[in-house]
Amino acid sequence: MSPAFLLMCYLGGVPAGTLHFQNVKDCSYFRSSLTDQYVVIGEDKKRYSCFCKVVNVDKNKIRIW
Repeated sequence: MSPAFLLMCYLGGVPAGTLHFQNVKDCSYFRSSLTDQYVVIGEDKKRYSCFCKVVNVDKNKIRIW
């Protein structure tokens, strides 16, 4: 097991995707780029909210960017 930084993004409160990063700088960069962006789906306007969290992962099973 190794430490990684998990980027969790939610679109209007619903999980929209995750990525694992080797360092907090990369995770924070993508978090700040994606957070507060809006997506229009039909007539709804939904906002991205993203968070970084430290997790332990198995490098053989999870791709780390």
